[in-house]
Amino acid sequence: MSTISRTLNIRLAVRFSVFAAMFALVLVANSRSTVAAAAQRAATHATVIQSRPVEQLLNADGTLNLNTGWSGTLDLRGWDVALDLQRGPTVTRRASDSPQNAPQRAPLAISWQPLSHNGLKSSVRALVVNGGDLFVGGVFTQSADGAVTNLNGIAKYSGGEWTALANNGLNRQVYALAVSGSDLYVGGYFVKSADGAVTNLNNIAKYSDGAWSALPNNGLNGNVNALAVSGSDLYVGGAFTQSADGAVTNLNRIAKYSGGVWSALANNGVNFPVSALAVSGTDLYVGGYFQQTADGTVTNLNRIAKYSGGVWSALANNGLSDNVWVAGVLALAVSGSDLYVGGIFTQTADGAVTNLNNIAKYSDGAWAALANNGLDSDVDALAVSGSDLYVGGRFLQSADGVVTNLNHIAKYSGGVWSALANSGVNDRVNTFAVSGSDLYVGGAFTQSADGMVKDLNNIAKLGPQYMLSLPLILR
Repeated sequence: MSTISRTLNIRLAVRFSVFAAMFALVLVANSRSTVAAAAQRAATHATVIQSRPVEQLLNADGTLNLNTGWSGTLDLRGWDVALDLQRGPTVTRRASDSPQNAPQRAPLAISWQPLSHNGLKSSVRALVVNGGDLFVGGVFTQSADGAVTNLNGIAKYSGGEWTALANNGLNRQVYALAVSGSDLYVGGYFVKSADGAVTNLNNIAKYSDGAWSALPNNGLNGNVNALAVSGSDLYVGGAFTQSADGAVTNLNRIAKYSGGVWSALANNGVNFPVSALAVSGTDLYVGGYFQQTADGTVTNLNRIAKYSGGVWSALANNGLSDNVWVAGVLALAVSGSDLYVGGIFTQTADGAVTNLNNIAKYSDGAWAALANNGLDSDVDALAVSGSDLYVGGRFLQSADGVVTNLNHIAKYSGGVWSALANSGVNDRVNTFAVSGSDLYVGGAFTQSADGMVKDLNNIAKLGPQYMLSLPLILR
């Protein structure tokens, strides 16, 4: 049979029915009005559409697996589609995404997108993006479907696939991740690699060129909860007091690692655990459960402090407080000259600024409440993307009850709270990582709050859903 090749501009939508697997090619005329109408219709229904990377439903020969029973749309960015009259649609990865080859994309509304293998088996506590790779830390050991094993507290997600790190990961949990150049620093509660081959990691380790290495003095003698990079310095916060070998003392919940050497901060650190760190210029902001420096010299720090030029200083109104002893700062994020602070608190420590309710802004030396008096429960994660602030935690709505359906994740922009797709997720959000227009979300959830998007299992991507104009080769 002769081969006829033609190139058409198409609008491609892929849907699978529970009752019959169908592959639909929708041809769209090259008129702006038609494209706009299609995008508007898609945006209207975006909250009930599930999307997956095409590689999750791809057979070894490039055909699509139509027997999964899954229903939704496929993300075909970076792939070419050909229609084989015998085998049906075949999909191959595009060798080049150069401007002349790139498809025309019509963005839809922001939607939840499961990661491959239905996510991870247990909770995610830390995320960081390094180039095109997403590193994920937590308490998991494998993918949610059990197909990818030996992840053990830390994994890499790249090109739509999960891969284990060297030595099958670590023997316990990971709570914090930070990238410095080509090095990945990992903090948490562990002592060695999962296979036992690399020892003396003790709650903090470096991963570089595919290998684990211990930091000097065999790491630290307590949990590491937070990491922050400032130039060539790594700041480390947690519940430790000294190096694991006892040679470096007075680290007390916060330390600096620079040039291969541990050093204590002024006043021997702080008196209770550190949970969050953020760098703003030459200033380091530190959040946690402390009230003062470890030597008692600098007081009125109360859950949050600034460290600059080797000196601790209290923030306005003596920091933050609550009417319960568990009050603390759990998350920090810098946006321009503003510092956003999340955690468990209701007001400043001196009682002068109220209605902060688990989230507040610190700017020009003053505290300010966010709209609707903040949120109704703990804030555990903050991330800035452009002019938007993403907030994650245990909350369900604004503190005044006016803004509902936030369900563990919300966007704050222009002084207004807004719910995200599908009314958020069904359980706690612990961490974020921003990658371009995509937001990666980690926590203890399994699906969207409305139940429409399944298989999120502790990690998901929130980002634009696309329909594509692609070249179609008919053979």
